Amino acid sequence: MADLSVDFAGLKLKNPFVVASSELTNKIEKIKMAEEHGASAVSTKLTFLKVPLYARPYHIIEKEGAFYSPSGERMWVEWTQELIQECKEQTELKVIANMMGPGGDIDAWVKLARMLEEAGADMVELNMSCPNLGLMAKQVGKDEKPTLGAVIGKDPELAGTVCKAVSDGVKIPVMAKMTPEAETMIVSEACWQNGAAAVSAINCPQSLPPLDIKNGGRPMYPSTGNQSTAGLCGPWIRPLAYRHIAQIRTRCPDLPLAGGGGLMNWRHSVEAIMYGATTLTYCSLLYLKGYKAFAKIEPGMRKFM
Repeated sequence: MADLSVDFAGLKLKNPFVVASSELTNKIEKIKMAEEHGASAVSTKLTFLKVPLYARPYHIIEKEGAFYSPSGERMWVEWTQELIQECKEQTELKVIANMMGPGGDIDAWVKLARMLEEAGADMVELNMSCPNLGLMAKQVGKDEKPTLGAVIGKDPELAGTVCKAVSDGVKIPVMAKMTPEAETMIVSEACWQNGAAAVSAINCPQSLPPLDIKNGGRPMYPSTGNQSTAGLCGPWIRPLAYRHIAQIRTRCPDLPLAGGGGLMNWRHSVEAIMYGATTLTYCSLLYLKGYKAFAKIEPGMRKFM
């Protein structure tokens, strides 16, 4: 029988199936279900030392058009610590803790990573794909104003600075999550050169909803009247993910890479590995088809191998 096991930056995985950070990974019941259906690891929902804003999670699926994600629940560190401990006690999964420090304090990134490490996380995933205040940029001598978008993930110097600080501050592997709004191969290289053990690519590209052109240009989707850009998820971003995976692999031939973005079946999974992914991340597939989707991906990959 074909062997699907993977050594990912020191993590021994029984297969390359990792559940990406999302509302799929914020409660132990969901995480246990992921393991029952074949996942080898989970990346817990984004956590902060102090949650900067509260929002109810919701996603809008436009058939044959989009998986639009304008809002998601954030976790505070004590919640995530408890969740990690539950995972280590009740599952055999490897636990990757997705995290973001405050914009104004690099030391706080290190503090948060240490707290997650102490709780039992096997790896921390530095989320460089969401808005970050420009205060942190000033700490490293860059005159940058706060902006919308993935500030850290667009700047190789900032990304490298954060990776070095966190990598020096913890003993577990550090992974940096890339934004497709950047030259990911350059940012990935900077992270790797500054201590990151791996990168994940890609997070969702930014998007806006369609408009009602006969009603003053109001957003068509419900509950998006006061929303800014949102993540575009699902199979529609897969070719973009392939491009970023391939470019990172070309630039960094030996860098462990968690590749994902719209992977919907075993063939897509094989393609992502051929493009350069070391292991694979899934999110939209599981929202749309449930964890039972792994039951088709695994035998498909084994038969192909």
